[in-house]
Amino acid sequence: MQHSPRSAPPTPHTPCPGPDRPRPTPVASRPAPASGAHFGVVLRRIQRLAGLDTAALAERTGTDRAEVEEILRGTRFPTRCFAGACARACGVDSGVLLKVWEDEHDRLHRRPRPAPDSVPTPEAAPGGAADGTATPTAP
Repeated sequence: MQHSPRSAPPTPHTPCPGPDRPRPTPVASRPAPASGAHFGVVLRRIQRLAGLDTAALAERTGTDRAEVEEILRGTRFPTRCFAGACARACGVDSGVLLKVWEDEHDRLHRRPRPAPDSVPTPEAAPGGAADGTATPTAP
């Protein structure tokens, strides 16, 4: 395989599962609970700047091309390991892509909190004093 002048050759790495190590779960990703679109947009831009097509990115990361396409579309959210592998494959600082991954991961896995205005107070709750349906109590 020839590399374009703008792309760096793949660099070896050991922290993630690889062809010679078993993979307990798919290396690249799992279905995105909401949307991993932001990560996909950033990765696609980095991929293009590196001069890699999807097949080359998949090959360099040891990931199935279909999974890489889903990540780029934002329909799958990648593992942190995959994000680091993509940075190495594209020849960019992994810190930047990992920061994008962490921010997106935190956003996707944060439990939504009710807005302060939507929390019922005793007066506003059904049967409370605010709706006029409170039951009078005997003195």
